[in-house]
Amino acid sequence: MPIKYFFLIWILAIIEGRAAETGYTVYIHATSRMMIPYAQAVFWDSV
Repeated sequence: MPIKYFFLIWILAIIEGRAAETGYTVYIHATSRMMIPYAQAVFWDSV
Protein backbone atom coordinates (compact mmCIF):
# COMPACT_ATOMS: atom_id res chain seq x y z
CA MET A 1 0.00 0.00 0.00
CA PRO A 2 1.79 3.14 -1.19
CA ILE A 3 1.80 5.67 1.63
CA LYS A 4 2.45 8.57 -0.75
CA TYR A 5 -1.20 8.64 -1.81
CA PHE A 6 -2.29 8.88 1.82
CA PHE A 7 0.02 11.86 2.26
CA LEU A 8 -1.37 13.43 -0.92
CA ILE A 9 -4.91 13.29 0.48
CA TRP A 10 -3.64 14.52 3.88
CA ILE A 11 -1.80 17.47 2.32
CA LEU A 12 -4.86 18.43 0.27
CA ALA A 13 -6.94 18.40 3.45
CA ILE A 14 -4.42 20.67 5.20
CA ILE A 15 -4.36 23.04 2.23
CA GLU A 16 -8.14 23.20 2.27
CA GLY A 17 -8.18 23.86 6.01
CA ARG A 18 -5.66 26.70 5.79
CA ALA A 19 -7.45 28.17 2.80
CA ALA A 20 -10.62 28.34 4.89
CA GLU A 21 -8.71 30.48 7.38
CA THR A 22 -7.33 32.83 4.73
CA GLY A 23 -10.51 33.30 2.71
CA TYR A 24 -9.78 31.22 -0.39
CA THR A 25 -12.33 28.66 0.71
CA VAL A 26 -14.42 28.41 -2.44
CA TYR A 27 -11.56 27.91 -4.90
CA ILE A 28 -9.59 25.46 -2.81
CA HIS A 29 -12.72 23.65 -1.67
CA ALA A 30 -13.82 23.10 -5.27
CA THR A 31 -10.32 22.03 -6.30
CA SER A 32 -9.89 19.60 -3.43
CA ARG A 33 -13.35 18.15 -3.99
CA MET A 34 -12.24 17.29 -7.52
CA MET A 35 -8.81 16.02 -6.52
CA ILE A 36 -9.49 14.00 -3.38
CA PRO A 37 -11.86 11.44 -4.98
CA TYR A 38 -9.30 10.98 -7.76
CA ALA A 39 -6.48 10.53 -5.26
CA GLN A 40 -8.57 8.06 -3.28
CA ALA A 41 -9.41 6.12 -6.44
CA VAL A 42 -5.74 5.88 -7.34
CA PHE A 43 -4.97 4.92 -3.75
CA TRP A 44 -7.50 2.09 -3.59
CA ASP A 45 -6.58 0.81 -7.06
CA SER A 46 -2.97 0.50 -5.92
CA VAL A 47 -3.65 -1.30 -2.62
